[in-house]
Amino acid sequence: MADITTQQRIGAQRDAAQKVLTKKDEFNNLIRQVREANNGLRGGYEGGAATGLTNLVENWAEDAARLVSEFESFAQRLVDTDANTAASQDEQTATFARAARQIRTSI
Repeated sequence: MADITTQQRIGAQRDAAQKVLTKKDEFNNLIRQVREANNGLRGGYEGGAATGLTNLVENWAEDAARLVSEFESFAQRLVDTDANTAASQDEQTATFARAARQIRTSI
């Protein structure tokens, strides 16, 4: 059976992944709001500065969206690690139990 430290760590990884995923919608909403604000301001600006601001906001929004995507991938890796660690712990427990039975029957 896995010790309490391993069990807590497994749970912590899953909890961390869930925290990341719960913020995803909030971040996407903020990115959308920045884009909408930029679109609203676009008509009030002219020339190179307007183009520069629009490009800056769009580049920022694209970078921010990529970060959100990376955080989502990170969360999935945490969940995968959690599942793999749990499976490994279960296998080790089963192997230990089999070995212990074999030793008891040999004595």
